[in-house]
Amino acid sequence: MFETQLIGADNVAIRRITPHLRLVFWEMTVGCNLNCIHCRRLETAHELMREDLSTSEAYRLIDGITEVGKPVLVLSGGEPLLRSDVFEIARYATERQLIVCLATNATLIDARTARMLQDAGIKRCAVSLDGADADTHDTFRAQPGSFDRALTGIRYLREAGVEVQINMTLTRYTAPHMQSVYELARNVGAIAFHVFLLVPVGCGAEIADEQMLTAQECEALLNELYELAQRGELQVKATCAPQFYRIINQRGIKTHRHHHIKSDEVEGRTS
Repeated sequence: MFETQLIGADNVAIRRITPHLRLVFWEMTVGCNLNCIHCRRLETAHELMREDLSTSEAYRLIDGITEVGKPVLVLSGGEPLLRSDVFEIARYATERQLIVCLATNATLIDARTARMLQDAGIKRCAVSLDGADADTHDTFRAQPGSFDRALTGIRYLREAGVEVQINMTLTRYTAPHMQSVYELARNVGAIAFHVFLLVPVGCGAEIADEQMLTAQECEALLNELYELAQRGELQVKATCAPQFYRIINQRGIKTHRHHHIKSDEVEGRTS
């Protein structure tokens, strides 16, 4: 929605944009079953789980969201599947015409859980993979076996008809594996590949000096990501990396085709 306001002696027109609510990313629990070395989650997270919203409070939050708009609602954590009521909450939001997605490490997903997510109206699961092999991923996630369990979870999600998006955090340790993770995303049937630059908060602050990419390293990686986006095989997006859009504009790709989450796309292909 646009509105025009006249200001000053010369009646200079200023165009103001009133944006629609597009996306709500809700960290519904601080608890997690992994100990990822980069996570913004604090080491005391399990103690803080008692402060997570109750089911009734979650319903009230969703009601408040629907009073403002009908955005994409991403249920995240921590690990949202640690909440036994995640299916009820997802169903409640779906019944109120929200598009619901889940951000998960996928290690807790078996065939039954995948079907329950689909039945609850989950349109897409964003699964974190920080390496294309067990050694790389499990080292970053600080738990042996997490890579294999994540791939198993992804397989169950695809069998249940839930779309999969692969998320990857870029650090000096993981960055050399970006293209391999992209290829893995294609091979497991994902429809999107999103990268995230390391944010130095929570546990991530402890590795920032060693693992944060330099401006030059970011520039090179984001140009590589641009090349991957040009292939048109997956939806590609970068988060915490606004310079990616400068690269896109300089090199001429149309951003709306590859990078933005849209409600109408989520209904058909989801985001």
